[in-house]
Amino acid sequence: MAEDSEHDVDALREQFRSNTRRALQFWVFRWSVGLGGAIGIVLWTGQHHWLPWAAAGIALLSLGVIGLNAYAMMKSIAKAEARANDP
Repeated sequence: MAEDSEHDVDALREQFRSNTRRALQFWVFRWSVGLGGAIGIVLWTGQHHWLPWAAAGIALLSLGVIGLNAYAMMKSIAKAEARANDP
């Protein structure tokens, strides 16, 4: 039974890694396009010079959310691992 619990924890850890990796990949793509578009708007119109800074701030905030989610999941996995290792 302990082996099943360890297997479940390992599966949870692998799922966490793949979800975090995918979230970071989407974040990079989304904000590459978003910041490029914000800079393009400034260059095209010559106005809205605040737009790239606002987009960068939102990008950092969303990266922080991904980081907080990863931290919470690591804590959850550690608790599950501790429960699996208890006799």
